[in-house]
Amino acid sequence: MNPRNLIRSVIGMLPISVAVAVALAVLADIRGHGALGIIASIGTACEVVALPLLSAVHGPKEVSAIQLPRYRQPLPVPTGRGSQAIAGTIVLIMVLVMLWLPGGVAFVLMLIAGLGLIANLAMAYRARRGRSRHRAALRQAIDAYQPRFVIYTGRRNDASYQLTMWIPILERLGLPYLVALRYPEAVRSTKAVTTAPIVVLPTGSDLDAITVPSLQVAFYVNGTAENASFVNYRSLKHVYLGHGDSDKELSVHPMHSMFDLVFVAGQAAIDRYDQAGVIIPRDKFVIVGRPQMARLQQAARTIGEVERPTVLYAPTWRGYNAQTTLSSLPVGAKIVSGLLERGAVVHFRAHPFSWLGARERSEIVAIDDLLRKDRDSSGRPHRLAAEGRDANVADAFDASDALITDVGSVLVDYFATGKPYAVVLPRGQAMETARADLPSTEAAYLIDYAAVAEQGTSGSVDALQDLLQNDPLADRRDVVRRHYLGDRPGDDEPFLEQVRTLIGEPAENPPPAEEPRPA
Repeated sequence: MNPRNLIRSVIGMLPISVAVAVALAVLADIRGHGALGIIASIGTACEVVALPLLSAVHGPKEVSAIQLPRYRQPLPVPTGRGSQAIAGTIVLIMVLVMLWLPGGVAFVLMLIAGLGLIANLAMAYRARRGRSRHRAALRQAIDAYQPRFVIYTGRRNDASYQLTMWIPILERLGLPYLVALRYPEAVRSTKAVTTAPIVVLPTGSDLDAITVPSLQVAFYVNGTAENASFVNYRSLKHVYLGHGDSDKELSVHPMHSMFDLVFVAGQAAIDRYDQAGVIIPRDKFVIVGRPQMARLQQAARTIGEVERPTVLYAPTWRGYNAQTTLSSLPVGAKIVSGLLERGAVVHFRAHPFSWLGARERSEIVAIDDLLRKDRDSSGRPHRLAAEGRDANVADAFDASDALITDVGSVLVDYFATGKPYAVVLPRGQAMETARADLPSTEAAYLIDYAAVAEQGTSGSVDALQDLLQNDPLADRRDVVRRHYLGDRPGDDEPFLEQVRTLIGEPAENPPPAEEPRPA
């Protein structure tokens, strides 16, 4: 913490400290605790205002690691929110003591709290002085672990669904690897998706600790700006994986040019960069298909032959600006009602981010309630969003006969199944220009958002009729699939072959392929 921030923190604590001193002093006077009570009150207030010193003495957040063999994490020093919790606890204890115990006890407890603060300041200073030694110990443990590649994300918040998309694929290589994070806030969610070592490197210089000789490649699952600090390490090959292929704005960004290679699913992704005016040399692109969709079940018969089709409804999240507002969730209940009227079984899968907003959660609950009531009355085995929240997306695809979704990566991934799909167009998108404006909808049955919003189930009659019975675009889907997913859609070997080449692993005797999913 620089001096200016420290001064701000101390000044910010002064009103609280004064309030604590006055409140405790008044309480001490009322309870007749005398001079010792007054001293305890003033001392407690001083301890509260001094707590920001912990962060200043400690300096930058420590590097840390979990699940890493031969590594022992130093004892943590409470800073930031930890020190705020300590302050609150001290004040609460002192209030209780002032109410029921003599002033001398309050004085002794104030001294104990002060000694604890001094001890924590000493630990923080020791941690700061030992930072380089700690970083060296971490590097030694990583060197002994011999990782071949690292997955890096600079996101502060939960990136687990993006990591989950790639970690199982990369683990098929059978090689040791690390997950590196910039922010400790992301550790808990990351730990839930991998048993590999997770390293937290808060500052740019901390990245030195993981660039051991065995490390060959760094993979990136998102395009956050904080990734740039690691891309500067030129001893590694830096590969952008992203977290899905779609017509969404974030699928194309000038920042992607900083990576050595950009892995894309198919030619459509390369064309998208050209169309957006983002200049990236052609030799940086590598077509690898969508390995997550390997061994998906293909449609065994035409949709018209399925007596009671199962439709996966998978809307995207609401986005963060006008360009990314693509979700059909606000009209989702009307779309689902149209499916129920046609006797379909509905599997509802909400986007992970949609669970984070109160409005979106209420819309999810409304659709789940609709499906639950129909399931109870009709016996049709609908799957609610709350029931399939943690289900693998490939399993959700296998369990379906058709898809209704929005513009996004779920749409492109579904191409691998060969099954029919419909797209709810973004608000304001004209039906007449949709296929030109949103190329991934070329073989999709189009649902007009405004028509559904205004007319309810009757606003999607034609699209649902084509999706569930007529399927006039069946012949066009294979052409679109290859354009978006390469010449080997539904195969993970193109991706694994490219990674083995980068890492320097021999291609012969790769890990045995998984058994195809049962039909």
